[in-house]
Amino acid sequence: MHGLPLGYEQLVEGYFVGGMLGTFSCWVANPSMQDALTQRVPGTASEYAARYNRGNSFWFS
Repeated sequence: MHGLPLGYEQLVEGYFVGGMLGTFSCWVANPSMQDALTQRVPGTASEYAARYNRGNSFWFS
């Protein structure tokens, strides 16, 4: 059995941030999702993406 690789935490968090960006990019063209984008993008950017970009873990701290 193999264990998780060193640094897996950063990989998991990066995958999450990338998934959220992908979701938001699909919502952009949908007029019914504009309110959701307005509400969710700022929080995702400040709580997850900014911390990830600074190298600060948001799930595995």
